[in-house]
Amino acid sequence: CLACKTNPCKWVSNMNVSLVMKRKEQIADELNYIRKHPELLVLDSQIALSAQRGGSTRFKRGDLIHELMWESRELERKMKLNGIDKELHDCYATRKEYMEVRVLHGYSTLLWT
Repeated sequence: CLACKTNPCKWVSNMNVSLVMKRKEQIADELNYIRKHPELLVLDSQIALSAQRGGSTRFKRGDLIHELMWESRELERKMKLNGIDKELHDCYATRKEYMEVRVLHGYSTLLWT
C-alpha cells in the first residue's frame, strides 16, 4: 500500500459501522415512537445516551427529542469522517491519474491526483 507503506494495507476503520447503524436505527425508532405519541409530555427512555451512561431515564418530550437528534447527527458526522478518511487513504494509495470521491461532497467527483 502506497499510503501505509506496508504490504498488505494496514488501514483500519476507526469505528464499527454496523454497530453505529444499529444505534442509529434504535434512535430513529425511539424518535418515531415519540412523534406518534404527542400527548405524552414526560417519557421514560433507555435509548437516550445520557440514560445509558447512568443518568435519569425520565425526560421531558422536548429534551428527549433534542438529545436523540443530537446523537443521531453526531453519529452521522462520525460516519462521514470515517468515509472521508478511507477516501483520503485510497487517494494516497492510488497510482492512477484520477480518482472518484463520493463522501467528501456527497456526490461523485473526479479529482486529479
